[in-house]
Amino acid sequence: MRLSGRPDPPRAKARDLHFLSGPPPRRALRGFDADVIETATVVEYWELGYLPAAGLLDGAEAAAWAEAGARLVADRGAPGGAVDVVQHAPALAAVASDPRILEVVTDLFGHHGELLEASLLRAGPASSAAPLKRVHAECADFGIAPDQMVVAYVGLGLPGEPPGTVALVPGHHRPHPRTGTGVPLDRDGGRADLSRVVVPTLQAGDLLFVHSLTPHRPRPVGSAQPWRPLRLTYVVDPRGGAYDRYRAWRG
Repeated sequence: MRLSGRPDPPRAKARDLHFLSGPPPRRALRGFDADVIETATVVEYWELGYLPAAGLLDGAEAAAWAEAGARLVADRGAPGGAVDVVQHAPALAAVASDPRILEVVTDLFGHHGELLEASLLRAGPASSAAPLKRVHAECADFGIAPDQMVVAYVGLGLPGEPPGTVALVPGHHRPHPRTGTGVPLDRDGGRADLSRVVVPTLQAGDLLFVHSLTPHRPRPVGSAQPWRPLRLTYVVDPRGGAYDRYRAWRG
């Protein structure tokens, strides 16, 4: 089992690589089936730094989890920022263990990943003007290589809330041409080429997997109401116990 460096995605045949030419795809994979994820899909993630998985969770499940999210918001007085659902909403935290999500994570990494954090976010209207950020910049000193961290945004469809988007810059996770390293010159993503931004929309039950170095920002869609997606971060960490160690590390 390879536990360091970039996981090797399965080798793809030449005919599987047609989507790598031309502009980055802006569509979501409606009706995404984690059991039949294709080699080309994995390669697409490593080339573009994100993977949309629309409809991975069905509507009834998303509605139940939305209800759990609404209870959390009500109990904590509509909090801003991020709320750790492992600590405050176990029913919502169960999403992180869904086998369909874990199947995709395993395929992207090439081996098993474990949960680092699970948070209910609040993306308000002001986030539309906020700069894009890399998730890896938040925990670069924790000891996880960028290629061994992926973030999954889950559209919950909380009652009364609009759908959301995740604005991102495809391909900005790859080695910088001047440094030749896996971390481009700007550690937090502030120098991303904003002319290449794409904005996949997440309805209830949709997921978006984002590489830890892809500059991005969750945003609501054309509404004064906030959007509250679930953010799940998975890592490959041979030390084990990533969630508990990360929580202690952050203090």
